Amino acid sequence: MDYPRIHRTLFLYFRYLGLSVLLLTGCTSIGPRQIHLDRARYNDIVRETDNAQVLKNLVRLRYLEPTSHLKVTSVTASYSLNSALAGNVNWPVDRNTTDTGSTIPTVGVAVAPSVSYTDSPTISYVPIDSADFVASLLQPINFKQLVLLFHGGIHDHQLIMRVVINRLGELNNASFATGTNSTDISPIDHYEYKKFLGFINLLQKMLHEKKVRIETINYQKQLGLIIHFNSPYSRDALALKALLKVPQNSPDIAIMDTDIATTTVNHAGFITIAKTAPAKNVVFARLRSVYGIMLFLSHAVQVPEEDVKANLVKITKDTQGRCFDWKPLLQGVMRIYSSNKEPLDAFVKTRYNGHWFFIRASDHNSKITFALLVRLTALTSGLDGTSQAAPVLTLPVNAGH
Repeated sequence: MDYPRIHRTLFLYFRYLGLSVLLLTGCTSIGPRQIHLDRARYNDIVRETDNAQVLKNLVRLRYLEPTSHLKVTSVTASYSLNSALAGNVNWPVDRNTTDTGSTIPTVGVAVAPSVSYTDSPTISYVPIDSADFVASLLQPINFKQLVLLFHGGIHDHQLIMRVVINRLGELNNASFATGTNSTDISPIDHYEYKKFLGFINLLQKMLHEKKVRIETINYQKQLGLIIHFNSPYSRDALALKALLKVPQNSPDIAIMDTDIATTTVNHAGFITIAKTAPAKNVVFARLRSVYGIMLFLSHAVQVPEEDVKANLVKITKDTQGRCFDWKPLLQGVMRIYSSNKEPLDAFVKTRYNGHWFFIRASDHNSKITFALLVRLTALTSGLDGTSQAAPVLTLPVNAGH
């Protein structure tokens, strides 16, 4: 038997075995790269589920059902890494004969490394249903939040005004669309909205042509907006002033919160709202609540025909009994599609009542409006005060690799 050859084989075996151990211990650690990948992965899934929740609440409102808010409070990931190395030596049994007649023993060597990696995240949820949070949903947005939106990356003044403002002076921005009982749309409602939309379009035209600019102001310790005219007596400037019923010689138009409107006592001893503003060029605005905005945007949901026939949603009609078409009202603002199959081109999607509802990834206007709603909801949910008293739902999630 060729013992020196066997010894060399065993030496090589243990050498390779040692190298394999070094490679396993050096290449299978959980380092910064894995943390970086998981952080991005969890961040994406939390964002996606938050967006899906906002969309689902819009769909719920269209179906006249209550909304529900659940917030992810923490994501804890625990990692487990196990490595193993198995070796096997097959001692010689048969002898191979060479051409010279000598015999060579055959030795079989096998090395089998193995690695197992397990990621076990634990996700904690908390329902947002405190009295403070519900009240903040129902309270009109204040001008401080409106100013934050103007300076927060959403520079589409037309969109913000169409979505957030309910009334501006005597102009009515489809206030009938912010309630759940909007069953009869009168010609007056339609005319008033068209008038408000005319104001928005004219203002947008003047902004595009650099004829006006919108700035923030502080008046009587209250934040507001001011429309500054570069040419106060231009045709468009005079038309804009006429729509808001401010004096034609006004150099600017100040837009303030209705809450600062002064009150007075009339000659009969009754409290009443002052008929004159503190300044002649002040126009008071009534802003919508987050809940009112959600009701307004819920009309963008495309309801499946079978759900309409099943009377699962309320169909808004005009005074002549005809179905009211919400598309012109929400054109350029938002559109939420429905499908029986899961959409492949969705920016955000959710499944409800056996159907898929989604916003297309190519629909830029809807995506911008959705981002506006998400920011408003975030501003509101920051006041929920649920971190201490609310019950926390903690779910372990098994995810192996």
